[in-house]
Amino acid sequence: MKVVIQCSATKAKNAGTFQVNGRTVRFVAHPELCQPNTTEIFAHPDDHLPSGGTTWREHLEAYNRGKSNLANLLRAGDLYTPNGSTAYQLLLQKFGYQDVYILSAGWGLIRADYLIPDYDITFAKHKKIGGQKKRGKKDSYQDLAQLTAHRTSEGELVYFFGGLDYLPLFLKLTDGLDIWRRVYFTTTRADKLLKAERCCYIKYSAKREQNWHYDCVEENIDKL
Repeated sequence: MKVVIQCSATKAKNAGTFQVNGRTVRFVAHPELCQPNTTEIFAHPDDHLPSGGTTWREHLEAYNRGKSNLANLLRAGDLYTPNGSTAYQLLLQKFGYQDVYILSAGWGLIRADYLIPDYDITFAKHKKIGGQKKRGKKDSYQDLAQLTAHRTSEGELVYFFGGLDYLPLFLKLTDGLDIWRRVYFTTTRADKLLKAERCCYIKYSAKREQNWHYDCVEENIDKL
């Protein structure tokens, strides 16, 4: 069995990122909406490096194949720190970094031990979130899909904890795998669920509209 949980907007304070000529690389959904400055470089994960050649996503994949971590990147499972929740820690303690996956709006479906930089990209549509951070449904991304056939067994169960904004990407990046998907959802938004093969929806009575999936993990961890 494997578990997928969506990413969190809150990141660890010691989260690292790449540097270019002394400037910090800030990954956002729409760099063109950011105000340029002399200390930061705003980039989309699929933009090319200033030197040309590879994209930042390709650079990240090569970085993960290396043996050093000079940029002090954190493992995906350690990057997110939602206020008042222990959901990520509980999943990692029970299943380990090999069987926990993060659905990231910036990088795709990645295993918890995969090193990623700090970033500000989300599917959330809250009014307080700046447009430079919001990923649209039609935006182009070369998402990583690390929950692949060679990492799953035939008929394996895969649970997903996340909001409806992230559900389409989860279904897309797991489509075609010989697995059974179990997706928790809130009863108030059941009419918006997407139909998909090998996918079963489980009702959860949420006490809050936002970030309910953290509560869902904490309440159901012993049942997984």
